[in-house]
Amino acid sequence: MTELEHDDLWRGVFSWAELKRRGFSQAQTRRMVVVGDLRQLRRGWYAAPYADPTVASAVSAGGVCTCVSALDLHGVWVAPFGHLVHVRGRNVASNGSVGTHHLCTRYGRAQPEIYPLDDVATALGYAVRCLESEALVAACESILHLGLLELTDLQALFSSMPVRIRQLLDRCEDCADSGSESIFAFRLNSLGVAFERQVEIPGIGRVDFLIGKRLMFSWDEVLETLLAVIRRRDHLKALAEPPELARVAAETGGDHALGYWDDPDFVGC
Repeated sequence: MTELEHDDLWRGVFSWAELKRRGFSQAQTRRMVVVGDLRQLRRGWYAAPYADPTVASAVSAGGVCTCVSALDLHGVWVAPFGHLVHVRGRNVASNGSVGTHHLCTRYGRAQPEIYPLDDVATALGYAVRCLESEALVAACESILHLGLLELTDLQALFSSMPVRIRQLLDRCEDCADSGSESIFAFRLNSLGVAFERQVEIPGIGRVDFLIGKRLMFSWDEVLETLLAVIRRRDHLKALAEPPELARVAAETGGDHALGYWDDPDFVGC
């Protein structure tokens, strides 16, 4: 008898077809339900004791886990989406399960429901209709940064989608370390602000953004270093943030540091 394994796309939730493929008979499956080694979620679907609760919830609702819920489980950065589990499937009620689930759709034909958890590409295809433009770009950048998909994969996935969706790929890079950074870059672009990302500054290290030739902006890891340098180095000075940049930074969340760099020989963007 093949043991139940915690496979990536099963997450402890198994269809009867998969249990049969792994060597379990109907009698064995029934016994496992009786003794508590399996829990029946709905007809033809079962959860092991270690099943992921989000995936199990999606299957219980009549579908599979998809969209932002699935991307989150794969480690992709997604904008906060609340407590609803995003599901898809022919057996999911059109209005979802009130207060617990959100029914997702995609452009084009629905994908087969083979696994209880969608892979990254399938989940992203459904997330396109749930995410705002900046959040979609942030998710795509996270996917690229993590190496889960290549840009060519995203281009193929988006090829049959509306032009406005396909054009968002032109704003994607794979250098973002966080979703906040991705959204900040998206909003700078929307404001028409020229900048470079992940720039090496002599004596400081890598900063997340160089705006123009002198304005540096960093999140997270280098924050304390940059703040310390701003405080103690003669060629740096604390900067009162321009109101528009301050607003954008505050809206994207996260701690940040902003400073001037006064090296006249450095050529920025």
